[in-house]
Amino acid sequence: MTQKRESSITFLQQAMYSPSPPSHSQLPDGIDEQTIDLYQDMLSLRSFIKALGEGNLSAKLPIKGYLAGILKAQQANLRHMTWQTQRIAEGDFNQHIDFLGDFSTAFNKMTVQLKEARQALSKSEAHYRKLTETMLDVICTIDRKTWRASFFSPSIMRLAGYTPEEAMNMPLRDLFSKKSARHISRIIEKHLSNFTEGKRKTDDSCTLEAQLKKKDNALVWTEIIVHFIWDTHTEDVFMNAVIRDITKRKQMQDKLEIQASMDDLTGIANRRYFLSCAEKQIHQSQTSGAPMCFLMMDIDHFKKVNDTYGHSVGDTMLQIVSSTCQQALRSTDKIGRLGGEEFGVFMPDTDIAQGTNVAERIRKKVEQEARVTYCGAEIQTTISIGIAELYADKDTLHSILIRADNALYTAKSNGRNQISHSSEMVEINECPSPWGIPGNNEAESETP
Repeated sequence: MTQKRESSITFLQQAMYSPSPPSHSQLPDGIDEQTIDLYQDMLSLRSFIKALGEGNLSAKLPIKGYLAGILKAQQANLRHMTWQTQRIAEGDFNQHIDFLGDFSTAFNKMTVQLKEARQALSKSEAHYRKLTETMLDVICTIDRKTWRASFFSPSIMRLAGYTPEEAMNMPLRDLFSKKSARHISRIIEKHLSNFTEGKRKTDDSCTLEAQLKKKDNALVWTEIIVHFIWDTHTEDVFMNAVIRDITKRKQMQDKLEIQASMDDLTGIANRRYFLSCAEKQIHQSQTSGAPMCFLMMDIDHFKKVNDTYGHSVGDTMLQIVSSTCQQALRSTDKIGRLGGEEFGVFMPDTDIAQGTNVAERIRKKVEQEARVTYCGAEIQTTISIGIAELYADKDTLHSILIRADNALYTAKSNGRNQISHSSEMVEINECPSPWGIPGNNEAESETP
């Protein structure tokens, strides 16, 4: 009897803990019906929990009871949360969650911030519309046969420095940079052809951007809106154009692009922009066959610095380390902050030997120069580095990140303040992405 009981317990333990639970054919002899029922329930729980973990919210759990009830309730919560997220994606920022603890707090904060951001954006757009509506745009009429303007409004003097008469005596292409002139010609000819062939609606228009060349040869970005109109008398098409100065818009776009690509705290590339650049570089290296190396760097004992001296000191350390690393890099190398205290560097046209030299130069420079002062005392700063070389015919951004991250883990496990190499290719299906939550001095995962 004791032997049968032990056999049943062992069987159930395998069903609970083993990656591959035993099948019915492996049932021990003499096992009782209650144990078999419990085995079936455990399999159902395994399947349901696995489905939840994979994001499948439509899985069914055929059993009842306290544990099953908790899991079903969690499934319902996740379904409702998914629905609310979809509502937010559709523009409804009044969603609120109060049934998922800490996640609810983060979710509700995010919703409020999105709503405020949308209101701020709407206000900014309204301001911009008011600004552009009061601008003195240039109006002109273009002869499609001669590509000269038969009319220019007086505001051309303010925009380009030419009188209307001077501008009308010039070929249109001479009013723009060579590149913009070719672009204007190509776009307008395409739209004009579609218009004359009836593929575009009557009184249609096209919008493009071009660099206008002023009388003093200075270039200014302009937006050109061209309307195609049938001349009922000549049965031909003429074009009316509105030209407006969009210098401020271009400057704002450039500023937003910089802000979107930069980490606010350190001033280096943020995670999204860095990984986007890395992916493009991988493609270029694989196309050309050139070598490439990737570094993963982590500040040693960073969590301890935050806990001991405070986050302001941690922020200062992040700034100093990123600046010091930049100084040790070559002009072709690219550094970015991946989150918390973790940084990445990709190095085009660099083999593993060259990459190792760069990594060692970075490590030494940080050890020798990256010092943070707190209450008159200097805090020693070191970094651990993992390096991986691109496998040109196999690697993806995902796989080289994983290999560099594994090498970083090895460097930290071996005592920190050192470099470790990764030379093995990894199977992507077996390695989940290590890239979780990006951010400023918030995600402080201290690896061993």
